[in-house]
Amino acid sequence: MEIKRIRKRKKTLRVVMFVAVFAFCIMAVLISPLFEVRHIDVVGNQRIAAADIIAVAGLDMGQNTLSFSARSIARQIGSLPFVREASVTRALPDGVTISVVERVPVANIRLANTSTYLLIDDGGMALATGVVPIGGLPVVVGADFPNFAIGEYLIVDEPLVFDNILLLSRVFRRYDFSPDVVDVADPFDIVLHVGNLNILFGPIADADIKVQNVQAIMEQFPVSDRGFIDIRDANARPRFGLIR
Repeated sequence: MEIKRIRKRKKTLRVVMFVAVFAFCIMAVLISPLFEVRHIDVVGNQRIAAADIIAVAGLDMGQNTLSFSARSIARQIGSLPFVREASVTRALPDGVTISVVERVPVANIRLANTSTYLLIDDGGMALATGVVPIGGLPVVVGADFPNFAIGEYLIVDEPLVFDNILLLSRVFRRYDFSPDVVDVADPFDIVLHVGNLNILFGPIADADIKVQNVQAIMEQFPVSDRGFIDIRDANARPRFGLIR
């Protein structure tokens, strides 16, 4: 019995010593200057400043690289309206890398009875507002979203109009076509404006064919000329001409 007690006591002592050494090692790592954050790299960002991403992450220089939850910080960064996905990895011993995938803006929606433009992505997420539309993206008129919130998907009263906006934005990107203005007030009689050209687009049906026809026709005369293109019926021969 005495031998068993001695063996048990030695086993317990070994466990206690192991735990103590392990805890000491953990403490040594946590307070070691070797593991202090000395550089934070942000990759994948184009529209969002790296400083803004780091600020939302809550990371500080000198902080221990093992003292935070990478998953929690990624969730915090993912709360930014322009961020679709985010991940955080440690570059031991003293670095952190933040990778983001940004949302792609597709249109400026001019809110009814205001001088405000609402920037949205291809999924209908409200990204930002401004008094000047973002260049290179079409301005959408004829639709209103009075109850929007930045960082959330739009709440729609007219699903057909909303679906038309998103579908057209995808078609425009597919063919690298960016009209100046898209009037969706009548979902069955959409009108595009490119320079001085009025493009009678009609319903959303056959949008791919219509855009290709418009691009082919626009090669024949400059957009500085005042004119029209009628492609409302994709099965009929497009009508177009200049207005003198």
